[in-house]
Amino acid sequence: MDALTSPGGLAVVGVVLALLVGLLVLSRRGGGTAARDALVKRGRYGEAARMAADAGDFAVAFDLYLRAQEPENAAAIAVKRGDLRQAAELYERAANWERAVHFYQRAGMGPKADDLRAAHLAPAAAPRTRGGSDPPRSRAHELEARYRQAASAGATTDAAKVELQRQARDAADALLAEGELARAAEIYADAGLEDEAVHLYVNVLGQPGRAAPLVARRGNHQRAAELYELAGELERAAVAWVDVAKGSPRPDSFLERIGELSPKVALGYVEQELGGRPLSKATAEWHYQRAKLTAAGGDAARAQEYFEQLQAIVGPYRDVEERLRGLALPAPAPAPRAKTMQGPGSNLDPTQIELLASQVAEAAAQQLKRRVELSALPEAGASPSHVVRTEIRVIGLEQAPLVAGLLDDSAVLAARHGVGLDALKRFTGGRPCDLGNIEVYYRLGLYYLAHGNYDDALAAFDAVEDTSPAYRDAWKRAEEIRAWKKALGKVTRLAESDASPGRERYQLRGELGRGGMAVVYRAYDTALERDVALKFLSEELSTQPGIRELFQREARAVAALNHPNIVTVHDTGYLQGRAFLCMEFIEGQSVEALMTKGPGLTIIECVRIAKQVLDALAYAHGKQIIHRDIKPANMMRTEEGLVKLMDFGLAKSLAEGKKQSVIAGTPAYMPPEQLAGGDIDHRCDLFSVAVSLYEMLTGRLPFEGFERMTAPPPVSELVPAVPAPLDEAITRGLAYRAGDRWATAAEMNARLKPVLDAVDQMVAEKAAAASKRLASAKTEIVR
Repeated sequence: MDALTSPGGLAVVGVVLALLVGLLVLSRRGGGTAARDALVKRGRYGEAARMAADAGDFAVAFDLYLRAQEPENAAAIAVKRGDLRQAAELYERAANWERAVHFYQRAGMGPKADDLRAAHLAPAAAPRTRGGSDPPRSRAHELEARYRQAASAGATTDAAKVELQRQARDAADALLAEGELARAAEIYADAGLEDEAVHLYVNVLGQPGRAAPLVARRGNHQRAAELYELAGELERAAVAWVDVAKGSPRPDSFLERIGELSPKVALGYVEQELGGRPLSKATAEWHYQRAKLTAAGGDAARAQEYFEQLQAIVGPYRDVEERLRGLALPAPAPAPRAKTMQGPGSNLDPTQIELLASQVAEAAAQQLKRRVELSALPEAGASPSHVVRTEIRVIGLEQAPLVAGLLDDSAVLAARHGVGLDALKRFTGGRPCDLGNIEVYYRLGLYYLAHGNYDDALAAFDAVEDTSPAYRDAWKRAEEIRAWKKALGKVTRLAESDASPGRERYQLRGELGRGGMAVVYRAYDTALERDVALKFLSEELSTQPGIRELFQREARAVAALNHPNIVTVHDTGYLQGRAFLCMEFIEGQSVEALMTKGPGLTIIECVRIAKQVLDALAYAHGKQIIHRDIKPANMMRTEEGLVKLMDFGLAKSLAEGKKQSVIAGTPAYMPPEQLAGGDIDHRCDLFSVAVSLYEMLTGRLPFEGFERMTAPPPVSELVPAVPAPLDEAITRGLAYRAGDRWATAAEMNARLKPVLDAVDQMVAEKAAAASKRLASAKTEIVR
């Protein structure tokens, strides 16, 4: 043991760990390269190209796409690299005339763009002027005008509504191709295509306040409230939280949050709920909140009266005594406002910003088109193209391990982000499963499976099997669900405490993920009637001396964090002899998953994700809490576009345990002082954000192993389209010395702001121009 704690021993351990990490990285990369090479030998260039693109090897992917005769995919990579002329030539080769003209124009080759337009787009783009003063109308604006005209006539039948939505999609897709994102979002929202509109408003346009009413319209008031918070519309957020409280078995648990956002809204809600109810122990919290909010509103005399009544009837309650003493003191002078940091010049190239806007539009179109529609359902008998076999093994909770291949395969993944439950139920026609709606019932089973509702999934697949035995793989899926339920055994229902086995608080509904220290389940909280995530620590950690007190103390501190970009902790304790955290359940995907699927993330999406993470860190650092394990896997983007930071404070709460090297963070994202086991502060989180952003943009990590002294290549060398402020934010965030990094999360965020502002301004200008053209089109229709 002395040898290990000596400087020489530590050096040897460091070298061994570095070698192990290096071998792991090489083995992973080598495996991927070998599989890709095998595909190339068999002439399957397209598959190999997609594998290379997923791995971030864009140069290799580009060459392979050309060999596969897929010029459009190669053009997309050329756009990502900032080579607009090459992108235009490839789009021309693919006969995608609109995109070719678009990028020739952007590359400064106007005559070439005009020649192509005249030769191939003349019918759609021919000038139609009145008096020679109006610009020509593009195909997108023609489609938009047709949709608006059809919408004004109304749709009275289901068939007419489907046709109207098809026209809306066509118009919105065409507008996306021309970079008019705001107009596309408006059409999606107007046509009732809310998922597409929310995606554009939150993830692409950075306008969460515009998405919030759409989310609320679907009944998800909590997500709407968080979106309003993210947009800075605090009073509207407070009103949305009131809607959440009204639908909760414990409405008083939301009063603190509502009061922080808008004391006026909170006080109105409290007084409405109290009505004439007398003060008692049952209503003590409501009366306490009324007194506190009255004091915040400046009516000290009435607040004092309320607090004194509470103290006289209920007795000592929370901090009433301290508040009464505080009301007797003169109010403190307001704290000086912090000066807004004025960053250096933005150094933004207009061509780069226009390219970013084009990237956003192209990626948005691809992402929206990937959504599963009933009209695109595979034919009966089709089977999933790829099956992920997962070994599910939980020591201490499950009675036996099992291998489940159809609980989380590609078909389930598609259902997770495909057609909604309401639409599927509508397409059943309200009938039990029969040969006319059997495919819809099969899809219902996939939907329930994707969302962890195993009982309903089993019922749907059994109905399919009863209607038509051996229909697709319904019987296999039902069999695996039964095996899962049997493996869980009696512990699918967990008692509220070890001493109260009859009070079953949580019902397990499926596994969400696992790591070296814990496993996370989806569960249902029967007391508060909501879905939650239960995170169980390993048995070894749960039984370590002192870990119970340390874990619960830190969990209480993290539970006090109240921010829309931080996952909420509801409860902590012990179940089945295991330490656990009960957290908010998030419908969405990790940023790590978003990086590796489909076309990946655009530059602007990466910046918007980083902004939300930095907002969360600025809040947490202000509460003296450091995350210490920032990485894409711990960033979750909800279906509504909110980014939530996961595992907040957990690593810190366990850092004093015996397995510090395992649970104190992830080495690839750690700054040098954290790797060395030295003192750290909030700047270690900012280093990890910079590493994550570097990886999101380039598809590779900036450092190999534990080496941190040598600065990595600037992101702009690998992705030329990255603008200077973003490049600077990452480079400074990766500085070896903590003192050379950004001082605060807010300061780092301020450096990203010019990029978002410039793109938002360009989008606003295009939206204004589109509105003007639409007004002209309406005038022409009237004429």
